[in-house]
Amino acid sequence: MDREIAKRLQWVRIYVETGHAGLVCARCGISRLTLRKWVTQYRETGEQRLQSHSQTPLNGQTGR
Repeated sequence: MDREIAKRLQWVRIYVETGHAGLVCARCGISRLTLRKWVTQYRETGEQRLQSHSQTPLNGQTGR
């Protein structure tokens, strides 16, 4: 398992166990929005969706 996925999975599990998003976000240095996104992805598809996805548009343009 990728190191980044393992970290995200750990944070999601801490949230699921505690139910305290503020604690997890403060402890891990992430926003509530990010945590919410990861929790949703985890619940929908499991740990596969927790991997990073490129933010570059599919058409390759970079907003010049």
